[in-house]
Amino acid sequence: MLLFMYLSPFLVPLVDAETETIRVAFNSNVIPYHFVDKDGNFQGMHIDMMNWIASQKNLQIVYVPYGTNSECLNALNNSAVDVILGHKTNDSAAAKLQYTSELSSSSLCLIVSNELAVTLRDVTNYRSYSAVIEYGSAANSYMGKMGIQRYLAQGNQLSVFESLISGQADMALAVYDCSNYLLREAGLKDEYTILRRYISPVSYAMLVRQSDMDIFNMLDSSLAEMRASGNYESIYRQWLVEDERIIDPKLMQKITIIAIGIACGIAIIILFSFITNSMLKRKVAEKTRELYNANVELDRRMIQIQSDSRIRYGMIEYAPSGMVSFDTDYRITLMNYAALQLGGVRDSCVGSDVRTLAVFGDIIKNIKYDIFSLKSYVEKVSHPVTMELGDGEKKKSYRYNIYRSRDESGINSVLLNVEDVTGEEREKQELFDLEKNRSLTHLVAGIAHEIRNPLMAIRTAASLIKTQGNDPEVQEAFVRFIPNEVDRINQLVQGLINYARPVKGESEKVNLATVIRECLYLINVTAKHDNTHFEIDLDDSVEIYVNRDRIKQSLINIIINSIESMEKKIKNEPDKLLLMTISVHNDTKFAWVCIHDEGEGMSESDIKRCTEPFYTTKTAGTGLGLALVQQFMAENDGILEIRSKVGCYTEIMLKFERCDTDETQDTDN
Repeated sequence: MLLFMYLSPFLVPLVDAETETIRVAFNSNVIPYHFVDKDGNFQGMHIDMMNWIASQKNLQIVYVPYGTNSECLNALNNSAVDVILGHKTNDSAAAKLQYTSELSSSSLCLIVSNELAVTLRDVTNYRSYSAVIEYGSAANSYMGKMGIQRYLAQGNQLSVFESLISGQADMALAVYDCSNYLLREAGLKDEYTILRRYISPVSYAMLVRQSDMDIFNMLDSSLAEMRASGNYESIYRQWLVEDERIIDPKLMQKITIIAIGIACGIAIIILFSFITNSMLKRKVAEKTRELYNANVELDRRMIQIQSDSRIRYGMIEYAPSGMVSFDTDYRITLMNYAALQLGGVRDSCVGSDVRTLAVFGDIIKNIKYDIFSLKSYVEKVSHPVTMELGDGEKKKSYRYNIYRSRDESGINSVLLNVEDVTGEEREKQELFDLEKNRSLTHLVAGIAHEIRNPLMAIRTAASLIKTQGNDPEVQEAFVRFIPNEVDRINQLVQGLINYARPVKGESEKVNLATVIRECLYLINVTAKHDNTHFEIDLDDSVEIYVNRDRIKQSLINIIINSIESMEKKIKNEPDKLLLMTISVHNDTKFAWVCIHDEGEGMSESDIKRCTEPFYTTKTAGTGLGLALVQQFMAENDGILEIRSKVGCYTEIMLKFERCDTDETQDTDN
């Protein structure tokens, strides 16, 4: 007993955990996915995947091979097996069973001998030729389109291959990966040609009974783990090697011409960009020198003003905004009464660290660049910045500005000017919400109309189940169609919820192309006429540093205005086709968004006043849309440009500084 107690900790790990046995059926003639080799071993890509899952989940797999797919289905329905491995996902006979995630995918292709490929190079109708197909596959629906009238149906892909090479048919409509593997193994790869590579998609998955959800969840999660671990790709490459031989000289000629054209276009663009960049660099250098000279002159004047300390003290002491001056060690040298109120202190804090002072210290800690950097002082033009501090009901908005004083050695002190603009920001938010509610009303009307279509389709399909529920085609259409329509409704509702959520105050790195696609998803359902079309040209690399919700609202305001302008024009010209183009591009420093519509346009007086609050030419408008856009652009150092011609077009350009030149980055790096 003492010996057993001593050895028991070492004996426990030797006891195997209880294993679960799963019976797996498969079609033994689907090479290279799953088959029985000449030695009686179970081989194939899907077999290796199932073995990997078994090793990870401690399963005991009992493979049961069958000759056809229908035999596998009968075994699963009769509970002779638990899983079917590698079954086609478009099989209507499996409508009452549950498919896992996709194991692999291929395509239906057309295979002919090399001699016949020369004859069929430019032929689209194959009426004079015979074909061999797999019974029950998607090839049945494509033979009529290809003009094939004489065909031979076989029970599996191996039989299809053998019928082709034995000369029983002129061509084969077969699964590409199966045929490619069999031709390679038979040494006939150089004697046959894949004439048409992609006729229709073919995918394989595992089938389980709907009552076996534990097995289904285990297999589905295991497939996800296998893909994430990288083992899926290694198994795939072990069995399938792409080696396409598609003879289409005309296509190759067209591709060559297009490639040459693209190369020439790229060369022209590079040359143009080089010339443009050289000109821009000269302009930037000139402007930098002008800015530097202006800053030097400003410093000289500030030194003159600072020479009279009484005047300076009077200006700072009685200023309505809080002002704190501190040196390069962050020691406070001067602060006014308003700063005491903002900082929540009664006595002067001169000599103490400004970073310990409420509000002022929080602002300094949130500034991402070096405020004492001489390079930052020369290259950055001081402008008011709004920052939110606190959480919940205690959240407040502050507008700050930084003024630097310098001598021959560089910057020696900084003046931080801070104002409490919480009330002002709340008023802006109320105006923003007012315009957003108008846009929401517009979007909800369009989405409500859009949702009616899938709901009517679902209702029609539901009525068919009652009268024709036993029809396999009706069941297949119901299983395939209804989830798509439900997903469509979910996407519309989710997009509206995301748009209507409360606006966040922080700025972040924003991809312009992604934001515009989100806007278009909501906007597309509001276009009421087939006569309005969109043309989109988006550069996915363009990023800026702004408030994501506010730029999204601004873009939606502009696009909705454009759509309403075009719809109003269509009422007078119902046969006219109108186009809206939206593009995103950038240059060496700036990012551009251009929205161009062929609507009614605006007069010169309308262009001058369209950004004024509450100015509108609509009967139901608030007059705040473009005013909020103009305010948003000003707050983010952007530029709003509007061009228009009455009866012809309106073009709105939004210009931003690119994210990599944003001032939140350290300019000394």
